[in-house]
Amino acid sequence: MINLKGVRNTYLYASLLVLALTLISCFEEIKVPPSYDPPGAGKDVKGVYISGTAMSDNGTAVASYWRNGVPVNLTATYLDAIVYNSAGFGMAISGTDIYVCGVLITSKGNIPTYWKNGTPVTLTPDNGEATAIAVVGNNVYVSGFVSFANGDHYGVVWKNGVISYLSEGANFSMANALVVSGQNVYVGGYLVQDGKTYATYWKNGNPVLLSSGENFGHVRSLAIAGNTVYAAGRELGTYVGKYWKDGQEVNLSDGSSQVIVSAIYTKGHDVYVAGKRQNGDSWELLVWKNDEIITTTPMNGFDIQIHNILVSHDNVIVTGGVIFRNENSSVYTHATVWTNGVSMTLPNGADETNAYLANSIVIRN
Repeated sequence: MINLKGVRNTYLYASLLVLALTLISCFEEIKVPPSYDPPGAGKDVKGVYISGTAMSDNGTAVASYWRNGVPVNLTATYLDAIVYNSAGFGMAISGTDIYVCGVLITSKGNIPTYWKNGTPVTLTPDNGEATAIAVVGNNVYVSGFVSFANGDHYGVVWKNGVISYLSEGANFSMANALVVSGQNVYVGGYLVQDGKTYATYWKNGNPVLLSSGENFGHVRSLAIAGNTVYAAGRELGTYVGKYWKDGQEVNLSDGSSQVIVSAIYTKGHDVYVAGKRQNGDSWELLVWKNDEIITTTPMNGFDIQIHNILVSHDNVIVTGGVIFRNENSSVYTHATVWTNGVSMTLPNGADETNAYLANSIVIRN
């Protein structure tokens, strides 16, 4: 069971608009908002939404989302602390309400936070992150983790602001993904137990260990189809890209080159997976449909990150970032969306200093 405790003191405009129009071509009319202001409750929320981290007006990284290619920055203050920057991760839309979760990087620590229609809600005064969010009826579920000065860290789920711990004591954990299906709450991440680290998902607080624990393993993405649970992730120490279907490994590569799987999505009887493969000194995007590669896109960056995958009509959309390295070895990341393998940098999602990323994607029609 989820361990319930009291909260205790415990982280191109034009081009993208063309993309948005393509993705939602079934709409009778597309209206792009004339400003960067978040639409309030009760307003039209049709369109393509991508959560992530974009450039603020003063040139720092800030939690954001893009609506039909227009960035909406999500600002916040925190007590009397200095807010240096922030990042956006998970996203949900319920009715006309838009939710984005993430973290505020402040002088008092990294504060797990979510925004509802642009208004910030602090989840805990302690260090951590809010990694994914789901809204079902009047209930707001947020996954994430909290960490302490002694190094302890625990995966958590907040339901309407009430925190539940996925592990305790010496059993550390992390929560990266969240899906609510019917009455069931699924969380994906990892569990440290008896000195081993297992790729894990929890169903209503009960852990399901997916890997042997001999190598560090974790789950990055979950998809639920009926009673079938799909989990995408990786184990260190192996080059084989894989996912788990109801706890059974499905290998997508033969280990001849390093493959890392990061995102999974189901549509009908089809299973889509996104990841990356090392190609010399760089990496390339891979997309599988029913375990067969359908997209290979080489990238010219130092590395890439893959965060999410979604299929809309005939378009397979992947979000993440392309990582570059300066001559002084510092790195920066461009927020990137791939549509059917074609990459595009998001507006206000690139410079040569900061890490900008595209995370969740939601399409409303």
